[in-house]
Formats: sequence, C-alpha cells, structure tokens
Amino acid sequence: QVGSDDAGALPPATISLEQLELRAGMILRCSATKWVLGRPDGTWPSRRNEDPWRLPGQYLHKAVVMLLEDSTHDRPSKFVLLNGPSIGKVGSDVVQFGGVVGLNERKFLPLPSGGGRIGYFEFPAGVLQDLLLQDFLCVAKHLDCNAVMEVDVERRWELAGGTLNTMQDVASAAQGDKQARKWYRAILGVDVE
Repeated sequence: QVGSDDAGALPPATISLEQLELRAGMILRCSATKWVLGRPDGTWPSRRNEDPWRLPGQYLHKAVVMLLEDSTHDRPSKFVLLNGPSIGKVGSDVVQFGGVVGLNERKFLPLPSGGGRIGYFEFPAGVLQDLLLQDFLCVAKHLDCNAVMEVDVERRWELAGGTLNTMQDVASAAQGDKQARKWYRAILGVDVE
C-alpha cells in the first residue's frame, strides 16, 4: 500500500501544492491498491480539465518512476518507468518499457548502469501534484535512480517503500497485477510474470 504511514515516503496530507518541490531525478512510487482499470479511482481537482488517461495506464500499478524534469502545478510532468518489462536488446544491454510517449518512435533513454528505456509518459499540469496529495503516488525519499537500478525489476517497488498491509490490499494488488499483465500483453505484445 502506498500511504503517508510508509517509511521513507513523503506524507502527502501534511503539505500543500505550493510546498511540493518536485525535482528532476526524484523517484516516485505508485500505489498497488488505488488504481482501478488503469486510472486512479475517484476524482481529483485537475480531472475536471483534461483526462490524462486517453490510454489506460495499467503500467502505473506498482510502478517506480523517475521524474525527468522539475515539475510545478502549472507545468506538465514527464516521467520514465523504472520497473517496466524488457522489450528488447541493444547489443548486449536490455531495453525496458519506459512509457507510452515516444514508444513508436523508439525514443531511447540510456541509463548509467547500462541498458535503458524506450518511451516515457507525461501528465498534464497539476495532475502529478493532485495524485501525490491524494496518495495515488508517493515520493520515495533518499532513493535515486542508481539505487533502484541495482536491484531486480521485481523488487524495485518494495525498495521504493511499497508494502501490502492487509488482506484487502493483497487482493486489490493481485487484481492490479492481473490487469497490468493483460495490458502489457495487449499493448506491447510481451508476457510479464
């Protein structure tokens, strides 16, 4: 579960939009229980404007993402997925799915640890801040890209502070896992364990 009681997570309920300093390179962890059919459940303030989920984002279930640019509530937010599945190789380096934007153009983001990501994703202005304040995502404090990349893909969400604390959380997360596997199979043509 992603929540303000998680160790190492920024407590969203105690801050305001103006206090959120979201810097390039910051690592964020997505919820395992609050995404329904590839989008957050419920409503949030910026949802009245533009719906960022034109294509459902099951890939954000239990995702670990890195902010690519500084973000404020009046600018779009760009991210790359750090625990996406392998979608190919460049030489001997594994290439993983990083997001839906630029995927068809094969926009490659190399990582210092080797390999890289194809694609990234973007939220319209204000959406990231709304999702943080409502606990759909949390900032993984004291964690950087290198530390994330040192562990296996399957363990990155846990490293970023992700936990499942109740049987209901486990059941919700299992349903989200199933939806994410179906999304990767239908959209990318890859089978994910």
